[in-house]
Amino acid sequence: MKLDKYNLHEDFDVLAIWFREDQEMKDGIRGILHYKSQSIILELFDSFSESFDDTFQHLNRIYGFSQDGKLLALEGCYRVKGTDSIPGFSIDSYSVNEFYILDVNFNKIEGNDVIRTALNKVFGDFKKDPMVESIRFSVNHLHTWIDKTSISTLVFPQENKGAVQFDLDKYGERTFNIHSENLSILEAITLNRNKSNSTYSLEEKSYLKVFENSGEMRNFRSFFQNALYIKKLLEFLNGIPLHFDYLEFLCEKETIPEHAGKFYPLIRGRYFFRQIGERITTAPKSALTFHAIEGEFESILNSWYLKKEKLSFILDSYLNDLYLPYYVETQLLNSIRNLEIYYRNFINDSIEQKKEELREDQQLLTDYVNENVSQQNKEHFNANINFIGEDSLQKKLSHLFRQLPDKIFESCIKKEGKSPSKSSSSLARSLTQTRNFHTHGYKPELYPDRIQGAQNLFTTNEKLKLFQRYFIYKELGISEDIILKVLIPETYEFQDTFPAE
Repeated sequence: MKLDKYNLHEDFDVLAIWFREDQEMKDGIRGILHYKSQSIILELFDSFSESFDDTFQHLNRIYGFSQDGKLLALEGCYRVKGTDSIPGFSIDSYSVNEFYILDVNFNKIEGNDVIRTALNKVFGDFKKDPMVESIRFSVNHLHTWIDKTSISTLVFPQENKGAVQFDLDKYGERTFNIHSENLSILEAITLNRNKSNSTYSLEEKSYLKVFENSGEMRNFRSFFQNALYIKKLLEFLNGIPLHFDYLEFLCEKETIPEHAGKFYPLIRGRYFFRQIGERITTAPKSALTFHAIEGEFESILNSWYLKKEKLSFILDSYLNDLYLPYYVETQLLNSIRNLEIYYRNFINDSIEQKKEELREDQQLLTDYVNENVSQQNKEHFNANINFIGEDSLQKKLSHLFRQLPDKIFESCIKKEGKSPSKSSSSLARSLTQTRNFHTHGYKPELYPDRIQGAQNLFTTNEKLKLFQRYFIYKELGISEDIILKVLIPETYEFQDTFPAE
């Protein structure tokens, strides 16, 4: 089976001969690797240890040579079941954390033991992670989000004929640079021809390729981590959880002398691991497609990488609510917390300014305490002199609400008969009391303005999620026109929905 047929979103079995790191393949054991998105199990038709002792309970790596000529490397293998039947044969089962499938051109591998030579080329003598030149990957609905096509139809009316044309130049593959990482991302497409009975169809599949600008090799984990960063960004832009379709890497290649710049792979592979959550089959209906932000995409990528340490916690919380739908109260608390974290990370609050303004007076008070207060109480007073509390949650939220564009503010926050300032303060107060009540759960009468009722909780949370998107879009460098084009239609459903006092 071709390497391209092994995908992360499809279950498959691999029949192979399996051997430990300290074994030769001729001493290996036959068995089947069962891959599912939620579990990876290796079932051996024998045992690495006849006595089933603890020696082989955990193996860092198990190698395999499959029936279709692929090399495999299984990582983090834990023995979960063993049975011994006499007469009969033993069966061992291992739970596997992750694995690689390698497609090797053995005709180009030198040495007496081409399998061991190929494994050493990929993993090195010290059994490290693969050193790779690039990683290519796709996620579900990527082609829908990219929103471009390379297929066009040609019509010849005089001959009553037509033709389908695949034009990469028209498609316009693009490369984007991530300056802080010295990496580039190629956005590209492949065309697959599928046959069903006597009918042929064409299917476009988009992918992203990450590579080092200087052409140097990198550890696979480094590329994989960048693929995860990019996937997280795509999930936020799409507004749904995404799963990898495949992760393919290139280890070694050989150039074609008569075709400058072209090559064929000597060793390439695919990486497999467990992916949590249900795979969403319905494509998102998002106006914020790649096609809409293509001109800004390099700037968005660079902003994401520069700010990902500050943004990651907010995005992780936002995306977790998409993956794992909690009670609406929990989601609302998460949204309130995300806005508070955004304020801390990106809004110039007044703490530093207060420190500067109070510095001289604090020093005067400190000198007075040191001269006039007993020794045992000096530390207590000095600590209180230098304490400057941060802004309250209500003040933070009110400030953020006033930064929203007028159209969003009018639809989501403004209350009839109240000024913008009072409308902001009213919603901020309700959210603060809601957070405090659900955090402490004490005496409901102390929180009369808290948000109550499932519908009101849900609607308010949807508003706060929209606010989060606005502020994060701004941090990513998306233009105001594009942001409003996406968000304004979503605000119409919120008009006059917040309960009046």
